[in-house]
Amino acid sequence: MRIEVGRAMDRQANITQYFEKILASLTEVGEQAEFFSRLQSIAAEIKHLESFTRQSQQSLNQHIDEYRQQINLFSDLITFQDETLQFQSADQVQSAIFGYLNANMTFDHILICLEGNDHHFLTDSPDMKDLYQDFLHVNNGRSVLMEAARLIDQAEILSMEEVSAPTAALSWDLLDAGSAILFPLKIRNDLWGFGLLTRQRPLFETTHSAFINLALNWISLLLYEHYREDTPSGGTAKHPDILADVKYADYFEKGPLYIYTLDRNGVILYANSSGVDDNPVIPNDAIGEKFTSFLPPDHRPGLEKILLDLQDGEFQSYQCPLVAQNGNVRVWKLFINCQPLKDNYSMKTVFALDTTAEYYQESLAVRNEIMDQVSQFSRVMTAYLNNLLTVMVPNVSLMKNRLPDTHELQKHLLPMEKALGQTGSLVKKFLNYNLADVDEQQRKIDLNKLIDGLVTRFQVKYPTNFEFRVDTDPAIPALPVFPKRITQLLKILLQNSLEALKGKSDGVISFATRLVNVDKNNTLLHDQFVLSRGHYIELLVEDNGSGIATAAQPHVFKPFYSNKIKNEGLGLGLYVAYNIVKDMRGEIFLKSEVDTFTRFYIYLPVKMAEKSKSTKLAPPLKNGHAKKAQAILVIDDEYSIRSVLQEVLEMQGFTVYSAANGREGVDLFQANSGQIDLVLLDMVMPEMDGKTAFKAIREIKPEQKFIIMSGYSKQEDILEISGNGNAPPFMGKPFQIKEILKEIQAILH
Repeated sequence: MRIEVGRAMDRQANITQYFEKILASLTEVGEQAEFFSRLQSIAAEIKHLESFTRQSQQSLNQHIDEYRQQINLFSDLITFQDETLQFQSADQVQSAIFGYLNANMTFDHILICLEGNDHHFLTDSPDMKDLYQDFLHVNNGRSVLMEAARLIDQAEILSMEEVSAPTAALSWDLLDAGSAILFPLKIRNDLWGFGLLTRQRPLFETTHSAFINLALNWISLLLYEHYREDTPSGGTAKHPDILADVKYADYFEKGPLYIYTLDRNGVILYANSSGVDDNPVIPNDAIGEKFTSFLPPDHRPGLEKILLDLQDGEFQSYQCPLVAQNGNVRVWKLFINCQPLKDNYSMKTVFALDTTAEYYQESLAVRNEIMDQVSQFSRVMTAYLNNLLTVMVPNVSLMKNRLPDTHELQKHLLPMEKALGQTGSLVKKFLNYNLADVDEQQRKIDLNKLIDGLVTRFQVKYPTNFEFRVDTDPAIPALPVFPKRITQLLKILLQNSLEALKGKSDGVISFATRLVNVDKNNTLLHDQFVLSRGHYIELLVEDNGSGIATAAQPHVFKPFYSNKIKNEGLGLGLYVAYNIVKDMRGEIFLKSEVDTFTRFYIYLPVKMAEKSKSTKLAPPLKNGHAKKAQAILVIDDEYSIRSVLQEVLEMQGFTVYSAANGREGVDLFQANSGQIDLVLLDMVMPEMDGKTAFKAIREIKPEQKFIIMSGYSKQEDILEISGNGNAPPFMGKPFQIKEILKEIQAILH
């Protein structure tokens, strides 16, 4: 028994020693594994360092290689231009030009007309020549387009919906054109042809005209070289006297394009002379800087994404504002191209074009369209309110006149009549430039003298608070205008300046005038104001007051908007100012910086008097005796207005006919034209409006007398229906009974 126990103990001791050896071995293995793990870590770090060193060397080589490659790229571009000029066939030139345009944009029709032959033009659709010939012949289309091209230096988009005369008279429907691009062909500023592209939908955008402008000089040179002016069929005649001094390298280096070559990180490696020398945005030490650093912060991510995602051979465009070194804002259109290089590397080239004028032109069009819609809506709503007043005012007046003065209701009718009169006055002010009365005759005034007189009156009112400065141009001609309106415009702007200067001890208000000659369409004034070709009087009203925040500036011309500026209490001031300027066919612009200045620039076309007419009303005859009218025709779509007028007029002894719309009124007049002496005509009606009814009745009886009634139409609308003759009398709704009776008696005397 003892022997078995001893053996068992020996076996246990052996097992224990065995497990200790196993544990010792495992410990050695763990230490070796840790050692090998450390060796592997060190090896990985060495490998990473080797990779980093290799990548750094490759990056350095890449920068050198990219710089060398971009030099070769521009050399290739110049070589391409030279090779193109060596074409021996005019057909090759024509095919190359049409191919370039087709590759970059979509269009329905293309024409290139060259000076020297009125019956020849270039096109890529020979089967359409008869159609194109008709388009160029009808309404002298070829000469009209040639003259329009003479006034521009770059491609310009023509909208068929609001194309300006004289191109409006062209037969665009023959081409089924929704929009068109016109581009001039000039050599040393001498026009010798033009190109025209059209399409129905979608409309052309500035991107398309920018593509054409990139190669416009190239197209002009190619065509001039291969198409002699006296050989419209084309040929190989050259013009070395014209082209001998053309330096294509200089064109790319110092031309209108800003060209930048970027590495894969967006760093500028190269820029042409135009891109850095005297560049308004990017300084001459920009090499080595990231291109996106010159963009506003909110535009950087967008362009960086384009640069990152751009594929080899791909073109992308991007438009953004940039702040010039003088503080002004410029708008650039960027065309970014990616070109493959060796060893799977690529180079990005940015072609930048300054499109500031086009941008502000589009912004002005959008602003004017929005304001026109706001004005239209406001006038329509006011017209509805006016119709309600037109019903209430004469009814209250009728009740007041028919009841005895001692009747107990008189004490209620009197304040009602007064309140309705005040409401009607407010409505009239909204419709009539915030003036109580716009019945005035247009006459010539000296704008400078008007400003001097207004400033003198305000200096008396504010003798020490502010300093007034006046700098007017004595060469400004007298303007045919409506004096009350132009005076109201000046008062509004002056009142805004006074409000902005409250609490300021060194306030200054300045007025300045000068003549401005705009010789090209879409000329940019003061870096952001776009005007069409013509002569203008510039009126500047400036103060050094509180200024207007940038976020508020797009809204200041809207009705009922008020910020820190006093808009006649209801927010109507600058809205009224805008409408006065637009009715004078002018433009108004705003520039302002908070706590620094506010400037209103107004441009009035000098020739606007040729488009305006007098608003003089037919004067009443004096020393006459009232003659009873046989009949009066009332045409108004509001039953309540017709019924009140019929009751009032019949009380005065008139025979009254009434019609609910223009069509019914014309039919009623035609059946009773011999008995009707006077027509009271509303302007805004269904089925047939007042303008159409007026013309139809005058065709039946040219000498027919009218009184126009409307709470919506402006004086210019009344002048339009009267043609070259005297405008008929106008009664703005709502009106008092005594007012309409007085006008009727004056006409029928």
